[in-house]
Amino acid sequence: MALLLRVAGRQCLRIPLAPLLGARWAVPKTTSAKQEMDRFWEKNERLQRPVSPHIAIYSWSLPMAMSVMHRGTGAALSTGERQPVL
Repeated sequence: MALLLRVAGRQCLRIPLAPLLGARWAVPKTTSAKQEMDRFWEKNERLQRPVSPHIAIYSWSLPMAMSVMHRGTGAALSTGERQPVL
């Protein structure tokens, strides 16, 4: 039974489905990724959008400062020399 299903499945996979389903669901590729990216950056330049928000637009809060300190001390401690455990 398994062999019959395997053979039938392989035969079904070899049949091109596009003519059976019709080409109405196929989306023609009209632009390349490079063209889309160029269009995106041209639009951002035209609208004078910044590349990313600057850190100065955020008001510093205690949780933000503590998070930065925690990450900084963690990075500093991880790069330091490890002492052997006795």
